[in-house]
Amino acid sequence: MRKQIKNGLAVTLAAAMVFGSAGCGRTKKEPKPMPKATANVDSGNTTASGKGSGQTDTPLVVASESFSKKFNPFSAETEADKQVVALTQVDLMSVDRAGRMVYHGIDGEYRSYQGEFFTYYGTCNLSVDYNEEAGETKYHITLRDDMSFSDGEKLTIDDVIFSMYVLCDTSYQGSQSLKDMPIKGLLNYRADSSKAEALSEKRLQKLIKKENGAFKKWLRKTGRSELISQVKHARDTELLNAARLYFGPKVKGSRKVSSISGIEKTGDYEMTITTRGYKKEMSAALRFPICALHYYGDVTKYHPEQGQFGFTKGDISAVLANESTPMGAGAYRYIKYESDIVYYTSNELYYKGCPSVAFLQLKDMKKILDETRSEIRKKQMEEADRKAPGKDSEEKPEPTVNPSAELMELTNGTVDVISGNFRGEQLDWITGTNESEDYSGKKVNTQFVGDGNYHYVGLHAGNLAVDGDKNSEQSLALRKAIATVVSAAKYRLKDETGNAVTMLNYPVASESWVSPKRSSETYELAFAKSPEGKTLYRTKDSTEKKEAKAKEAALAYLEQAGYTINGDKIQAKKGQKTKLVIAKMPEDIDRKDSMIDATKETLESLGFQVTIREDIADDEALQKALECGEADIWVGSRKIEDMDLPARYQAKADGNLFALESAFVEENMQKLQEYMSIAERKEAYAVFFRALLDEAVEIPVCEYNTAVFFSAERVDKETIPLKLSPYYSWINGVQKIKRD
Repeated sequence: MRKQIKNGLAVTLAAAMVFGSAGCGRTKKEPKPMPKATANVDSGNTTASGKGSGQTDTPLVVASESFSKKFNPFSAETEADKQVVALTQVDLMSVDRAGRMVYHGIDGEYRSYQGEFFTYYGTCNLSVDYNEEAGETKYHITLRDDMSFSDGEKLTIDDVIFSMYVLCDTSYQGSQSLKDMPIKGLLNYRADSSKAEALSEKRLQKLIKKENGAFKKWLRKTGRSELISQVKHARDTELLNAARLYFGPKVKGSRKVSSISGIEKTGDYEMTITTRGYKKEMSAALRFPICALHYYGDVTKYHPEQGQFGFTKGDISAVLANESTPMGAGAYRYIKYESDIVYYTSNELYYKGCPSVAFLQLKDMKKILDETRSEIRKKQMEEADRKAPGKDSEEKPEPTVNPSAELMELTNGTVDVISGNFRGEQLDWITGTNESEDYSGKKVNTQFVGDGNYHYVGLHAGNLAVDGDKNSEQSLALRKAIATVVSAAKYRLKDETGNAVTMLNYPVASESWVSPKRSSETYELAFAKSPEGKTLYRTKDSTEKKEAKAKEAALAYLEQAGYTINGDKIQAKKGQKTKLVIAKMPEDIDRKDSMIDATKETLESLGFQVTIREDIADDEALQKALECGEADIWVGSRKIEDMDLPARYQAKADGNLFALESAFVEENMQKLQEYMSIAERKEAYAVFFRALLDEAVEIPVCEYNTAVFFSAERVDKETIPLKLSPYYSWINGVQKIKRD
């Protein structure tokens, strides 16, 4: 049976700076953008000045973090370096504001997000054809045929194939996931062995057992030390694929392999990729920059029919050598880096049209912001000394010093666009700067965007087990008692930070297309029900009411867990858990104190002894503390694009910090790996989320928001993309930005 995807399948949760899609459709679908060069451009040569018709000469100055000056699309590591490169590149695939793949980029897709419609265009169309009987999936890619790199060279499917081979090479050490996909022939190519893919799990386990020491030594030597702990059981897919690379060439009859059989060029602007079976992450793995073969590679070494793809197999050092001058088909052309500033001029050949602002600068603001913050602290101390009330006075004078260095540098004209993390009184200064009650006004236009991290509280099922049985009804009741207390206490963060935080009720980013929406009839607040299933509180209720109701419900859950209730406290029997340890990770120290302190206070009022640990250095130390029973509860976070559910929730997975063992969770998790439509996948995620929350091992807490500031005096508000998200940056529509 063959099945075809027409509107997209897989969820992709990646960084927000994606240049393959554009937005801002408000009432109707936007017309297809076309490149409009204003200078004579010949193949391989352009004299374009970077200033087109109707453009402004004044540069758009954008704040940046410090640069590491590794400006190569295959090796850039820091967010600042990636931003430098991304302005010059286009990605093969792109996503919308909800993180959903755009499959029809050539003609564009018109989609709704938070009540408004937006248009998304990209570099290609992608269709997915799953053949269940053959056990394979074909991905058909068709590129736009009117794209060029900023130096005038045409962008073709050869540039895509070159980029793919670099990303699949054994010497590639970056974060792109294409090398881990089940593309036919990929393992054979990476192992340089015609036998690697044919090695079964059973045979690999025997080989690993036979050469255990040598295999572990190879894992260390090749930078795969994190897999050593999985060698004993040898079931993990990543470990088994590593074993195929190691043992494949040793198999009798193995031949060298010079190409990937599943990657096939079918035309100047078309290709197919064939995978074994179906993997939902494959479409997302095609979100990589299309790099110029003639610029980053060696055209004399590009002969696909001879197994040559623009570089020496196993050595991409020549591709990585150029770290100083990125070049691509993106909205801007790199000019130079000088005095902590990266200079650009607009690319008149950009397929979405020449940017309205001819010149752009990325400015390293670290030193400037540090100096400004130092000056702010000095002024605050001076103000405190001048306005200090008498000893008997309860008066608290209003501060007059703006505490936000970012806001000051924006309004002073140092930059036109800047972002930062804000909370409390700093948010009030945004409205104060605008001389109104609005975050957007005559001085500053503000958009709050999730910072790309999901924050939660974890409960270790093994350490919170009643009578040693973590799957018993009593153990579940104990975890639900704690989860109910924590989930009410998290609203302290909202009270404390306002718009700087978004509260979560499901273990996924609220902006994601797979996240249940508040408007849905099935949407529920996490752990806000009594043992009888009655709703404890509503979102609009005060935090005090939430915590009081949660405490009542927690007592009822604790009674179900076998504790004797004496008034409003537990009376523990011998062997019942009364001591709880909460571990805070370094990144959460001083950040979620109000929630943790409120949780501690309520649990202690219920009769528990609660200790808070702040000496946990990293995830490895946390795992050790949990396994040794030295921590029961922890405050954690992860990137929103991390949707590797089996690595986190599978019973035997090393990353399962929750000690979760649930056949129902695993059953629903496995269903998500199957081929299905968009609607079916969304429902499958909803079922999985409910199954996971029912286990009460993970309590969704929040996303912290970043405030993105645009100067209202220098940037035309009407040209700024609306409703930004962690998946969709304002840079996606940078070509539309105009100066006032």
